[in-house]
Amino acid sequence: MIASGQSGAPSNRDEPQRVSQATPAAADPEAATDGLAMEHVMSGFGQSGALRSRSVWSPALSHMSSVRSNRSKERARFLKRVGRTETEESLLEMDWSLAVHDAELLRAVPASAIIGCVSHTVMSSSPGCEATFALSRPVMRMHYFVSHSWQTPAWLKLVCLMYEMNAGRAVVAALATQIVIVVLQTAGLWDPHFLSQGGLHYVDDQRIHVVPFEAHWLISCSVFFLVLCWGQVIPVRESLCFLDKCCINQTDSIKKAAGIKQLGAFLRNSENLLVL
Repeated sequence: MIASGQSGAPSNRDEPQRVSQATPAAADPEAATDGLAMEHVMSGFGQSGALRSRSVWSPALSHMSSVRSNRSKERARFLKRVGRTETEESLLEMDWSLAVHDAELLRAVPASAIIGCVSHTVMSSSPGCEATFALSRPVMRMHYFVSHSWQTPAWLKLVCLMYEMNAGRAVVAALATQIVIVVLQTAGLWDPHFLSQGGLHYVDDQRIHVVPFEAHWLISCSVFFLVLCWGQVIPVRESLCFLDKCCINQTDSIKKAAGIKQLGAFLRNSENLLVL
């Protein structure tokens, strides 16, 4: 009995000591203040971290939403130009032969590259290479699907492309040039006989009449032919075209076969079909 009482006594004495050791720490106002301050600082770090993460992600999210909105607007404009509805477009997307299986393979080449310094190389019957493939880039939509025969001379195909893509720009540029010249003549800032080159002669009742020929018309004609040949260089609206030699990899047999299988997707995402 005595042994059991002695063994229980230390436990009773130790328990108040443990309580007395914990009590001053809880009762100390400075320690409590420090604890609250540390908790406040840690909560501030958490809030600032949340603010930092929110400030980092919010521009990215807004950029993604703007890109999605631009794509939907571009899709709506494209469907309006080609005369298709959203339902019809969804049905076409379900067709395996018209679907885009690899977005990287849906490529187009700018018309300025076709009608430019490398035009003869692109439109000739020579085989394609890495340089011609590098002229194209991945796109979502294109303006022209150019279908042509390799038997047709390159210069004749180029003339047709110039007429199709640049004739309107050339007419507008020539008219604008002539209007500017007339306005300058009316304001007295342009001498109408500055570029006169002789005249037109005709005989009427044994008298010779001379009609001055205003050579400034040559300026408008020159502007017309310049824009007709290199109108795609003007940064008004870039025309994107599908041309098999540039948009389908001609050096890699696997990518070439995959690109040929996606010809239906090229057609579905083109606004116009141009046959040369």
